Formats: sequence, structure tokens, C-alpha cells
Amino acid sequence: MKIIITENQLRLLKENEDENIMKIVEYIKSFGTKGKLPSFDGKLKDYYKPYMKQAYEWCCENGQDGVERYGFPYFAHQFDVYIQQYFKLNKRGLIYVERSIDLDASNDFNNLDYKSVGECWAWKKNCSKSYCSNFTFMDNNISKVVLCGYVHPNSIDWLETIYLNSYNMKNEVEIRMNENALVEVSYIKYNEQKIHLKGSYLLNASADKYNKNKNW
Repeated sequence: MKIIITENQLRLLKENEDENIMKIVEYIKSFGTKGKLPSFDGKLKDYYKPYMKQAYEWCCENGQDGVERYGFPYFAHQFDVYIQQYFKLNKRGLIYVERSIDLDASNDFNNLDYKSVGECWAWKKNCSKSYCSNFTFMDNNISKVVLCGYVHPNSIDWLETIYLNSYNMKNEVEIRMNENALVEVSYIKYNEQKIHLKGSYLLNASADKYNKNKNW
């Protein structure tokens, strides 16, 4: 059976999608204000080096991937060479990060009661996933939204980040934000479509401890 979509139906679909995009963009903007982060021209290692030893000890305590057998120098070398070397920096020295969330634009976002856009981000492009979503394939109105931005090293929880990138969850390429973290975002991806926010926004990306039933 051949299904024919009329021109009027296509127009209504496009109008509905435009409304969803507008609603989602305004919701994302509500987590911050227009602005830009200060530039960073220092040494990134100065930020994460103080936490390297404790992250190593955490891995040893959990018996992760024979970390203790190879020793601390090897552990530190692995993070330097195979993780932070691949961080993408912009001209202002800020680190690229992205975060995927699933949103149902047919719902009232005000009822979600989130205090931030979330603290778990990915440092590698096109690698973010909405792990904690409660939605299923039966939810037809769900849109995949990827927040794309840059973060200053002082907003990163380096202990958690080193630890998470140094054992069997390292494929998640995660950067964990600290309290009061801000991420500079100028565009999002809506179902793979790039949507500009018409300016840069500093979004609250601190740990959301107020809502334990996360969909993100």
C-alpha cells in the first residue's frame, strides 16, 4: 500500500517541528545567560596533575584492568597521551564538550524541575549518548538534542574525569563537571540538525543533586 503525504500535511509537519525546535531552544537557554567564558592560556596539566595520584589509587582499589601492576607512572602516561592529548581546544584554549539529552516537546518542560543541564559530558565529537533516558521506542515525540560547547578547565571535576577515563568505562569519553560549572554553548543539534542559539550562552552544568529521577 502506497502512502501519499499531501502538501498540506507536509506543511503541518514542518510547522510542528519548528515549534518543537523553538520550545527546546528556549528551554535550553533558560539554564543560563548570554555571555562567554574567559580564555585559558595556561598549562592544562596544572589543573589535572594534582588529582592524578588519587585517581590512580581509586583504580587500584577497584582492581581495574591491572592498573596497579603497571604502576603510577604508566597510569599518568596513559592519561597524558591517550586522553588529554585528544581534547579539542578552540582558539581561546577552552575544551570542546557535548552532552546528549532526550526531550519530549509535547510535554511541559517546566514540570521537569532540573536545576542544570547536567554534569556528564563527552570530550569527543559525536560520542555523547543519553544513557539515563526513561523513554522507549514507543515514545514517538522524543527528540535527541545534543548540546555542543566549550568549558574552562576550572569547571571540570578532574578527579572524576581522570578516573572515568582510566578504566573499563573509558569508552564513554566522559568529562565530569564540578559544582558551579558553566559551559559556553552557541548551538545545539536537534535530530542531527544544527540549530544556532543566536549568541553564546553560559549554561549551568553543575551536578544536579535536586532531582534523583533523571531522564537525562
